[in-house]
Amino acid sequence: MASNGFSALPNNGNGVVINQEASQNSIGGTTYPNDRNLISGNNASGILIENGAFGNFVYGNYIGVDQNGVNAVSNRGHGILIYADAHDNWIGNPSLTNSGNVISGNGITNWYNGITVLDGCNNTIIAGNLIGIGTNGAPVPNQGDGIQIRVAVSNTIGGTAAIARNVISANKGDGIQLGSNTAHNVVEGNYIGTDPSGMYARGNGHEGILIYNSELNDIGGTNSAMRNVISGNQGSGIKISNSALCRSNRVINCFIGTDATGGAPLGNSDHGIWIFNSPANRIGMAWTTNVISGNDGNGILVEGSAAVANEIVNCYIGTDLSGSSALGNGLSGVLITDAGSNVVGRSGGRGNLISGNGLDGVQINGSNACRNIVEVNLIGTDLSDTAAISNARHGVLILADASRNIIGTNSIVYINRIKNNGGDGICIHSTAGTNNYIGWNVWKNNSGLEVDIGPDGVTSNDYQDPDTGANFLQNYPVIYSATTASGVRVNGNLNTVPSTSNTVYFYLCAVPDPSGHGGADNLLVITNLITDTNGDAAFDFTISGSSYFGQYVSAITVDPYGNSSEFSEAVKISPVEYWDDDGDGMPTTWESNNHLDPYDATGTNGASGDPDSDGMDNFDEYVADTDPANAASYLHLVDIAVVDGTNIFVEYTSTNTRYYVVQYVTNILSTSDWNNIYLPAIQGSNGVTSDTHPQDWVPRRYRVKAEVHR
Repeated sequence: MASNGFSALPNNGNGVVINQEASQNSIGGTTYPNDRNLISGNNASGILIENGAFGNFVYGNYIGVDQNGVNAVSNRGHGILIYADAHDNWIGNPSLTNSGNVISGNGITNWYNGITVLDGCNNTIIAGNLIGIGTNGAPVPNQGDGIQIRVAVSNTIGGTAAIARNVISANKGDGIQLGSNTAHNVVEGNYIGTDPSGMYARGNGHEGILIYNSELNDIGGTNSAMRNVISGNQGSGIKISNSALCRSNRVINCFIGTDATGGAPLGNSDHGIWIFNSPANRIGMAWTTNVISGNDGNGILVEGSAAVANEIVNCYIGTDLSGSSALGNGLSGVLITDAGSNVVGRSGGRGNLISGNGLDGVQINGSNACRNIVEVNLIGTDLSDTAAISNARHGVLILADASRNIIGTNSIVYINRIKNNGGDGICIHSTAGTNNYIGWNVWKNNSGLEVDIGPDGVTSNDYQDPDTGANFLQNYPVIYSATTASGVRVNGNLNTVPSTSNTVYFYLCAVPDPSGHGGADNLLVITNLITDTNGDAAFDFTISGSSYFGQYVSAITVDPYGNSSEFSEAVKISPVEYWDDDGDGMPTTWESNNHLDPYDATGTNGASGDPDSDGMDNFDEYVADTDPANAASYLHLVDIAVVDGTNIFVEYTSTNTRYYVVQYVTNILSTSDWNNIYLPAIQGSNGVTSDTHPQDWVPRRYRVKAEVHR
């Protein structure tokens, strides 16, 4: 470095070399700024520590920059190279003020990094440094990575005190790279891709952290002081990449894609976390929270046939730290593509909050995407499960030959709450495979169906269920009636593949899905139905307990191989007098009281029968509450008269068990386009009911309609 402190006057090799097991040497010190060395402009690395040197200290220096620490005066090699079994060395100190270095502007190609630790250099401490930026917070990039560690174990980057924080930003490669045969390293308390305030982006050119062929590393820790902010980078926040040896790494309690408050977006340009062909990594831990939000791509991408047995737990994916506001990732919250046996959420611990994302909450696709489990998550809601934070498309989407995946199971500890999403709650796309299992979940207020096999709206059942396609287009149960006195009695039938054992989930809801199919606030019962040789399995069961009057029952079928159906039609739970033993739509009590056999749904006893030959079939007689065995008992207008020359008087037969609307047409030849004189329908009286209404003086034809209100 020239004496002016601003231009290079290079040494032909390294600036400072410590080797041959030299120990306890100090380069710089903590008395600011008097102890500072300016180590810049050399033809090799700024500092080289090698050949077993140990216990050396590098404190308070400017390495690769000018004397103001704001412009590059590059060492042509690395800023600091620790090599060949040098161990237990300190680059800054996590507990000493003014011990950090500025290590920026180094390298002539991308082979050279701010700090490189390799080949047996274990137990290195790197703390309190600015790496890739200057003292003013502006970019002064190292040409390669900020920090690169290879073939070394048990190194620590950062610490739990604020003075231990490294700011590792604006480098042209990765912020931190943990490479081949590296293990048991700890990265905690750092800002990676931001300025020193953690509020503005100073992104590294590739990933914030790249872990490859490296295992058992911890990114973050169990308390907030260990939190890394990994945001603003040009690649993904964290990439765990491409090796069966890249396993058992943990990401705990980090902010990935947000600012240091966890409340505003500072997204990485690719994904929050990308696990590529790497197994058994853990994203999150019970009672700590990763916030993975605001990224341009997916919150978490798990990709490739070797990406198995990864677990994602207790992450907020698409919201802020409070879990109450959207901070969505641009694509899906979690995307699992061509990867199997991964878990999103877990039993015995907290699941994930996956809301506010630009596509789906969770998407699973690809022929190798099998045996993935999604459980214990909030998808499309806030942390309290009281307000909507919608994912723009589906809550969960399964497609592209994905098979044998599980969305919820058969226990309350596995429940997903899938609400408020812009598409279906769960969509098993027409391109999906089979055996995708939908267990115990709660659905509400999704814009599409709660479960859609298609997606094409409600799919009709077919006799004995012979069709192919996603989940073999499994038939749903048909509920004939649901009645209550002190519990609820449900009657119906499932028709599907003959001689098979099927699991059926029956749900309760206060308000059914707008399609009429589904609505699942609470599970009513799980039961097993075995079809006969015709494919039929009738069900008639009673659940004891308090009255469920006014709620609705719907159900999902799961065949022996895990193929789940869409929801059945939701049936309102009515008082016990509406129970229908023969399933013909007319309650047993009414049939018994009106001369019909309540256990025979055929002939003159069935819905279309007309034993009194009055032109009203039995079902219409039931709706009107008239006597099907008496031709004189039928619904009709008794009198129409003009009152005072301006109003019309209408009188019709009625009972106090039914509600009535009078209708008219002005084209007396019309058989359609009837208009209601009044709404809502009014309750009738026993005998006749009358009303008076203003009359427009044009020709009119009148009729009366009866309604059953339960």
